Amino acid sequence: MSQVRKRPAVEQVQLKIKQNTHISLQSHVQTLSPTAQKIYQEVIPTLPTGQPMMIDSTQITRQKAQSLHQKVQSLANESNLSITETAQVAAIVASEVYITTNPQKIELSIIQLKSCNSKKSVNSALNNFVQKLEANHQKVIVENLVVATNNANVKVGFTPIVSSTTIVNGTVRLVASDEKGRSIVTELATNPDYPVQMATEIIGTSDTSCEETLDAFEAALKEEGVIINAPPQRKFTGGICELEAAKSFARKHPTPIKKSRKQKQQPRNKASQKQMKQGF
Repeated sequence: MSQVRKRPAVEQVQLKIKQNTHISLQSHVQTLSPTAQKIYQEVIPTLPTGQPMMIDSTQITRQKAQSLHQKVQSLANESNLSITETAQVAAIVASEVYITTNPQKIELSIIQLKSCNSKKSVNSALNNFVQKLEANHQKVIVENLVVATNNANVKVGFTPIVSSTTIVNGTVRLVASDEKGRSIVTELATNPDYPVQMATEIIGTSDTSCEETLDAFEAALKEEGVIINAPPQRKFTGGICELEAAKSFARKHPTPIKKSRKQKQQPRNKASQKQMKQGF
């Protein structure tokens, strides 16, 4: 029988894709007033340095950024720092927390923030800046989660079907199949406003091997650096696809129903019984 497992939130994932994930806004720090630079230097030592090995979820990172923003705001109030420079310091500090693969886009946003001169425009520009940070951060998480998922599929004997990897309505769909005709279908929700939800379903099987396979798959995910502290929600589907990705894949790649030996012999048995009745 088939089974689907849903994991409500991926909390961390190991950084597997070697790419530039740092945002360097140091040049903008130098343009700040001495007071603003002092506030920045007081807040920034609390942050870890060096290339991260693990990436926190966008929600966890948001909490860290908000805590740092409060520190900046408190120090700025004590120093009577202008609202524009306060927002710039908060933005630069936040950029040290989030991960991105598009630092040029982030830097353009900080330039726009520097040109604001009213409370309303400053708040709007700062919110826009943080939203871009979060969208980029989420993108890095999902990209590395895709790699980890494909690696986990291989570890349990399934070959990823690269051509089937798609994004539908903001959800990444991944499919891997084995020699027995079974498939592991995974969905990754990518909306940065919510935790990355991960759902996995096995299709093409009519026995209890699906549970053992999914147990092995989850162990492989952990080995690949995917941290999910909450236990998954389990549901037996009875062979009826539940995930939209599984339904779509099943429509395009229908699995032939294998008749059991008993089912194959049944018509012959009925014919024999008919002949016996005719003989009496």
